[in-house]
Amino acid sequence: MTTPARTVPLIAIPLLIALGCVVFVVACGVPLPTAPTDESTAPASVQVPPVASERSVEPAFTPMTVRPALNNMTHVQQVLLSEYPVLLRDAGIGGSSTLWIHITASGAVDDARVFETSGYEALDVAAINVARAMSFSPAMNGDQVTDAWVQIPIRFQAVH
Repeated sequence: MTTPARTVPLIAIPLLIALGCVVFVVACGVPLPTAPTDESTAPASVQVPPVASERSVEPAFTPMTVRPALNNMTHVQQVLLSEYPVLLRDAGIGGSSTLWIHITASGAVDDARVFETSGYEALDVAAINVARAMSFSPAMNGDQVTDAWVQIPIRFQAVH
């Protein structure tokens, strides 16, 4: 007896590509900038309120020998689909927000901030909501588990 073939909705393909890029960027150890160098690249004001802690309030390079890896890609894909603003999606408008994400030593996201805007505040807010849903393996610096700031692009693309 043969198993029926599974079909993949067209919107899932670009989402898988975008999430693959996120995992690739995190896994490859791409160097992170320490801070914006001019006003045109300054972080936008949209941000998740951070959990109170003793860490630096501003995103900055975090020394690490092992980068955090995304643990819950399937859930993040679902959140990415549900958070895409319907009016923008239906109008065929997409965009990419680059976020600074703070990952705690337990792998939880406790802060997310827009580094580069998509040009649409609704997409930037949706990207932050997607970041909140992410769960990572913690970063390591030598043999020590450490909090880490990472920069991750979140892309929304309408498929017609």
